[in-house]
Order: sequence, then C-alpha cells, then structure tokens
Amino acid sequence: MVPEFLQNEYYASVGEDAPLKTSIVRISAKDKDSKINGQIYYTFQSGNDGNGDFEVDTLSGLIPVLDREEAERYRLVLEARDEGRDPGPQSSTVTVSIVVLDENDNAPQFSEERYRVSVSEDVRIPSTVLTVSATDADKGDNAKLQFSIISGNGARQFSIDPNTGEIQVVSPLDFEIEKDYVLNIRVQDNGRPHRSSKSVVTIKVEDDMPIGHSVHEIHATDLDSGENSRLTYSFANIPPGFPFAINNVTGLITVASELDRELLDCYDATVVVRDHGKRSLNSSAMVSISVRDVNDNEPKFTQDTYNVRLNEDAAVGTSVITVTATDRDLNNIVTYEIISGNTRSRFTRTERLHFTDSTARLQAGTTVLADDPCLGQQAVEQSDTTFVDILLTDVNDNSPEFLQNEYYASVGEDAPLKTSIVRISAKDKDSKINGQIYYTFQSGNDGNGDFEVDTLSGLIRTARRLDRETIWLYNLTAYAEDRGTPPRKTPVKVIVTVSDVNDNPPVFHADEFDIFIEENSPVGSVVAKVTAVDPDEGRNAIINYQIVEGNIPEAFQMDIYSGELTALTDLDYESQSQYTIVVQATSAPQPSHCEHSPYRQERQHPPNRDLIYISLAENVDQLLSTHPNSVFLIRDNFN
Repeated sequence: MVPEFLQNEYYASVGEDAPLKTSIVRISAKDKDSKINGQIYYTFQSGNDGNGDFEVDTLSGLIPVLDREEAERYRLVLEARDEGRDPGPQSSTVTVSIVVLDENDNAPQFSEERYRVSVSEDVRIPSTVLTVSATDADKGDNAKLQFSIISGNGARQFSIDPNTGEIQVVSPLDFEIEKDYVLNIRVQDNGRPHRSSKSVVTIKVEDDMPIGHSVHEIHATDLDSGENSRLTYSFANIPPGFPFAINNVTGLITVASELDRELLDCYDATVVVRDHGKRSLNSSAMVSISVRDVNDNEPKFTQDTYNVRLNEDAAVGTSVITVTATDRDLNNIVTYEIISGNTRSRFTRTERLHFTDSTARLQAGTTVLADDPCLGQQAVEQSDTTFVDILLTDVNDNSPEFLQNEYYASVGEDAPLKTSIVRISAKDKDSKINGQIYYTFQSGNDGNGDFEVDTLSGLIRTARRLDRETIWLYNLTAYAEDRGTPPRKTPVKVIVTVSDVNDNPPVFHADEFDIFIEENSPVGSVVAKVTAVDPDEGRNAIINYQIVEGNIPEAFQMDIYSGELTALTDLDYESQSQYTIVVQATSAPQPSHCEHSPYRQERQHPPNRDLIYISLAENVDQLLSTHPNSVFLIRDNFN
C-alpha cells in the first residue's frame, strides 16, 4: 500500500529569529502494510535547495529550522516512502508551506555615517540646513522610523523633524561665540524591542566679517608746505588678489579680502608715498605683514570611519587600532577623546587614540572626538569626530553544554530497529559555525553498535535487536561537538536499561527423567520433584508445572508452583510396574508461554515438556545397582 499523509497540505509559520533546530511542523503519514512494508521514512523532494534552511527527521517527520531564513515564504515538497520489497518501495508526496514572520531584527541605518554642512551666521530663522535619511530592512511598524537629537544641542539652536529627519536652525547663530556644532542624532524604529542607530551632523558656521579691518597705518612727513606737502599713499608691484588695501590719503592698510594663514602666513609689499608738487617727489618703504594664527581650522581625522576586527579572546591591553587627526593651524596639538559607544568603559586611549581592550569582551560602534586645546588663545576650540566600528570576531572558546548532566532511558528488549529511546540536547554560546553542534558516539561508546545517534537532532535510536539476557544495562557516552577550528566537544553519560520481555521459554535440565518408586508408597507422599529454569527475570521467570499427558488413570498429582510429584493412589507393582507421563513447564505471567493459555495468539515460544518414566520396584536397592545413571531416585518414606 502507498503511504498516505494525514493532511493534503501542511501550513506553518516561523519567526525569522527562530533559533536553530526550532521545531516548526510535524508531517505524518500512515501505511496500512505491516512490518518493513509499513515502515515509513521522510525526505525532501524539492524546495529545500540552496542553503538548505530546513531538515526533516526521517523517522518522526519533524521539521526543524536548520539555518536562519532569508526568504519570506518557502514551499517544500516532502516524500513519505516505505521500505517494501515486493513489488518495491511505495511513496507519496505532500506540500508544506512555511511563512517567515518578520521580527524586529534589523536596526535602521542612516544613509551616511557622518553628515557635514555649512551655514551662514546670518541665516534666516527658521531655515532648513539638512535633511537626514535612514532605511530599515524590516517591515510594517518594525520599519517606521523616528529621528531625534540626543546631544550637542544644549542651546537648542537646532531642531529635527521626528518623521522626516529635517534639521532646522531655530535660533540665531554667532560665529564669534560658536563656529561649529556637532549634533549626535539617532534614528529609532517602532518595533518591540526598539532598535536604533546613531550618526553625527557637523554644522560649520561661516563668518561674515566685514572687509576693511585695520591692519596698520603708514605715516610719512614732507617738510614742504601747501600742495607740495599733501601726500598720497599706494602699493607698488603687488600681485593679483593681494588681500590688503591702503587708503591713499591716510596710509591706513586694511583687509581687502579673506585671509588664510594656512595658505600664506606673510605678505611683503612696497608702499610708495608721493607729494602733489608740480615736480612730484616720492619715497618708498617695505611693509611686511604677518598673519597671526587663530584657531580657525578644525582637526581632521584621516578617515571618516575606521573598521577593525578584534578577536573576543584578545588579552587585556591588546592594541586595537591607532587613529590620527591633523590640524592645519600653527598650534596643531590635538587631543583625543571617546565620546560615545564605549559601553562600560571597555576601551581606553592614549594621546593618539591607541585603543586597548580593558575587558577582552566587546562588540561596539565607538565615536571618537579629536580636539585642539587653543592654549589660552581667545578662540573657540575646534573638533572633529570619527566612527570606529569594532567588529568582535567569535573565537571557538566555548564547549557545547548539555542540558542535563546525565540522560536515562529504558527500552524493551523486543524494541524494533530504529526505536527512539531518548533525545540528548546541548547548547553552544559561540556563534555561526563555532556554535553549530553535531552529536556522535565515539570509540565504541555506542554499546558496540547497539545504538546510534542522529547527528543533528541528538535522537538516540536502537541500531540492533537487544537481548536483556545478554546485556541488561548500557553505559553509553555520547558527544556534542562543534564545528569550530579546532573543534570542541563535551561528553555526556547515557544510561539505558533494557527491560525484560517474556521472550524465553522455561528449560528442563534434561529431556527425559527416570524415577524409581517403591511400591506401596503412602498416598500423598512426594515421589519426585522436577525443576526448570527461565532466563527471564521477575514475573517473567515464574514457572508453572502441570502433567499434560500419560496420567491415566490419575495416579499422580503435580504442584503447579513447586513441581513436586505426589502419589494419589496405592502403587502396586504387580498391577502396573511403569508409568510414562509428560510434564509441561510454562512461564507466567501474561501473556503466558503456555500452549493452553487463553493468550495463545500472543505466544512467542511453545512451552517446554519433559518425559518422565516412573518405575515401581519391590527392592529399590537392587534397582540402584542396575540403574546407576537414573536422573531422579526417590527414597523418601521407605521402610
């Protein structure tokens, strides 16, 4: 007969964050055939290609998750096949539809790890300076995002729209008070639990300093009078774009365009002064203008983001990364500070931000600040930030741990092959391949091949027929081993007791017995005792005795429990000198092995019978000399 599934189609759902080996659905089929023709095994036929996200227990039909899901839906086709041999295996298929339920397992991500924008100090209030954006790979409420400013906005000069991410200036800016603003912003989803990410927005305020700032006044004298003493000042032979101007009347040198000491820190010019006489006379002088350094340049990290991998077993004091920032100002001493992400102070820094791991256990995204100290100048400190993403690399430093110290199981000695007796289970704190566990028996610890273990599920089954009379207790050692390099494994004791089944018949010591009895033995006296043994235990080893043939006329009676044979009548040698009876030994309890038991249809072995020859004698001593090999000789109650 073809195996028949109990349902036409199976439906199930599973959360996308379901742990490995999470049971999803059990498929089940029945086969009307018996024995091996009705033994069913389950396998995948299609739909589990590629990564092999699922597995099926070949015997139970249980489908657990083998790997985390990447698709939203799966449509699996499974086959139930029996082990028939005539005309051959029969099979049928069923479809299993699995829906992966969205879990809030993705944090939202900003479009940029760092935002930079410039704004004029006389910007209109309110004005939009930047709109940040973020995405979330989840769905529904898990992907609805809220934006907020979490630090750097102490004076509340900026606001952010929680829904759109639009950042506005909401109060006047002043370059002389604050040149740069560093806002730490956060985007958070509406899932449960909430997940969030952070980013940094640097807003640079541009100075609107008026042209005409006084630098120096040139003064010349002329001893003449009138027009001959009226003087005019000018620059001679200055290059294009010269950033200074001179008042031709007063000789006052002013700033004509923006200065940048970092481009040029000294300007040399020739100033010519002329009088207004008819024969104009002139004189010249060299003017050297030094541009004084102000702290107008922020330090710059060499990278916006640093990425580094760190083994989780790194020793305390291990150097993780060195980050460097440069400053174009003359006073370019830069100090460093970790401003966020350093949960529980797991990292420290030196002057060049030399991270050391202070706990040897971390996975973090850390924000670092580079700051110039100004050293007493009346200028605003400048700073820059960078992200240091430290990815903790899993090391196979955890051995699998069994959920129990020992496992105990009991199985009948008549259990069919592949009978499941106990499931062992272990967990591993490591991740990915270091945390993937498989189960094994090793070095003959499987009861010399009597048991086997499913490598993935940990289900222990019988591999051969068991015999309690040979081995009644197994001390197995199973192992949970991970797939790390090198692999780590943990043993566990599995104690299996084989319970007795009434599978052995009683056995007499010999097939035939000779018994010699002196005639005229008293009625009711014990003339013989037969004994059988049963290798089973407990109630299965209780033996009942009875005479089943040859006791005609009824001359003897046998005690059902002790096997003692007693005479019911006077035994007369001249009337009958020999009796031949058949004694049967059966094992109780139910189902009995007795041929006459009402449970005859369940009998595994026929009862054991013994043939007894009983001879009467007028002189027993004479018989002793002629039958020295008799098995039983009863001499009780002799005169």
